[in-house]
Amino acid sequence: MPSSATLSSKVAWLRHPGSIMRSFTVFLLMACSVVESFSPNNVGAQNGEYRTSIRHRCHILPPTSPRNLERNGIFAATVTNDVSSEPWNANAQPLWLDKGLLLSSFTDGLRSNRDSQDWLCNALVERLWKDFQQQSERGLQDSNTFSPCNGPDPDMWQQLEDIDLQIEELYSKYEGNYNSSSWRRSLEMLRLQQRQQNQENNAVIELRLLYIPTALYALRKDSTNSPGKQRQRARADGKQRRNEIVAMLQDNLDGVAISSVTLDFDDGSVKQAECTIQHDTLNFPTTGKEAINDWKPHLIYVQGGNTFWLYHCMEKGDWGKDLVAACCISGDATTSSGAVYCGVSAGAIVVGNSMQTVCWKEWDDPSVAPGRESYDDWKDVRGLGLAGSFSFFPHMEDQWRSMIDGRLRELPLANQSRNDGDTAPLLCCISDEQVCFVDGQTRSVQSTGILLSSLQQASAL
Repeated sequence: MPSSATLSSKVAWLRHPGSIMRSFTVFLLMACSVVESFSPNNVGAQNGEYRTSIRHRCHILPPTSPRNLERNGIFAATVTNDVSSEPWNANAQPLWLDKGLLLSSFTDGLRSNRDSQDWLCNALVERLWKDFQQQSERGLQDSNTFSPCNGPDPDMWQQLEDIDLQIEELYSKYEGNYNSSSWRRSLEMLRLQQRQQNQENNAVIELRLLYIPTALYALRKDSTNSPGKQRQRARADGKQRRNEIVAMLQDNLDGVAISSVTLDFDDGSVKQAECTIQHDTLNFPTTGKEAINDWKPHLIYVQGGNTFWLYHCMEKGDWGKDLVAACCISGDATTSSGAVYCGVSAGAIVVGNSMQTVCWKEWDDPSVAPGRESYDDWKDVRGLGLAGSFSFFPHMEDQWRSMIDGRLRELPLANQSRNDGDTAPLLCCISDEQVCFVDGQTRSVQSTGILLSSLQQASAL
């Protein structure tokens, strides 16, 4: 008797768009359902516990090809053998952000940069499609549960086939291009699919934004304001910056309901829950762990500020594991649905391999982090390591080039804990106008800035 996992893999193959067996798929599922429902091992079927696992391929919008990157003046590097030894990666498996946008400045790197906005919107629309795909799959599984002898609902099955075919059409037509026309058309198609499924014209697409301004909240010893006044101003500044992000998303994703909450890694509090469009299914988290894990944000935006304070609070609250779980590739990359990560300055540094780079300019005050109050204390501290071997150096200017030349070799190996396959340290330097794209599906780091290796010192890869 074949196991449900074996049947699931066969179903996933048969549902591949273009398969000559598609016309027999519903029949096969019905037969499989009858056999499994009478299996001696299926003791929970009569109590409604039986589930048929169904997985299928999903290509939303493709990664940018090296050819197009070259044409657009973007350098690309691919790293595949990295291993983290940090506590948030206890199994020492390679970790990559599913999709990551790293920058030095929101104003110059994102709001004023059409290419960056298109990349971000493309990634977010992909995430929304995968959400819809998973919802449709659950509906199909439920239909099979309620009537295992009849098999899944043919109409729902056909709808999933239509989703696959439409996504494949987008994939082939817009291959290698992140532009407004591709993701806007994809978003409109998603709107139509949701209306058909819900049988209503006012179906709302919701995008969930988790905003983390913790680095901005660090107290400054040189300030003439009291700690209370500093916190008050920092929170007001953070709210204004979040509003700017929401406004940018609204301008691009017309008609999408943007739900946003603010999470402070320092105390785990969740505040300022808002949505641009009120709808019946609106639901906000009440705790930090709920916000990052159960709320399933589509976009996690980590604000810049004092990098040492951000890292200290992440470590104190064990938020590293939560970020990994929320944003990293797991299992099949084509069906993975990690949140899109956007890190600004400090938010970019902490996902890199090493925290050393924040010490090089000595802009941030390390004394805010108890137990690591000097720059020397941070020499061997590792970042989350969610972009291969890369560490990140934001706010790059020509004046820092000679300093980087001298310190690049100080960066630790990406997988220093292992004796085999050690990888040379890599560094991505981005100015305020430049950005870095991390694509976990292709295990690649792509940047409009400068990519450096200790083996090719001070030269672009």
